[in-house]
Amino acid sequence: MDFNRIRTDTWSLSIPSDWIDKTEDDSRLYFESPDQTMGCYVTVVVFSNTPTHDMHQRLASGKEIKIRSLKRIGEGSWVCMTDVEVESESQVSTVVDHYNESRNYRIVDKIVANAKTTIFLSCHDYYCEDYLKSKEFFSGIVDSFECV
Repeated sequence: MDFNRIRTDTWSLSIPSDWIDKTEDDSRLYFESPDQTMGCYVTVVVFSNTPTHDMHQRLASGKEIKIRSLKRIGEGSWVCMTDVEVESESQVSTVVDHYNESRNYRIVDKIVANAKTTIFLSCHDYYCEDYLKSKEFFSGIVDSFECV
């Protein structure tokens, strides 16, 4: 499978070359597979030059927001399959993977926070019949997502 690298002033990401940019507003970008069974959202929150907000606090808040959003999605129970946090001198990041087997729905989120920016990648498999296959497919996308 071929991938295209998307670069902005704050982040970069590799997505399959046949995915379509279906962004409807500037606050959140959306890329979708041609068959509409998978998609990725990218959201950037930039903080002012006033005192730096705590990266860990923003990361925790981002995770809470994502968990609350699962409750709005609908029926079935969501299981957290992975929750991994990584820290370096300049940023913290987390990957949280949720799966709803009864709805065949998987969402894997990567949140990256540095001194002034928090960036959210949310990858959705709307028709996830095989969790391991979905995990393998999205791993390259999630791993490629980074602050620049």
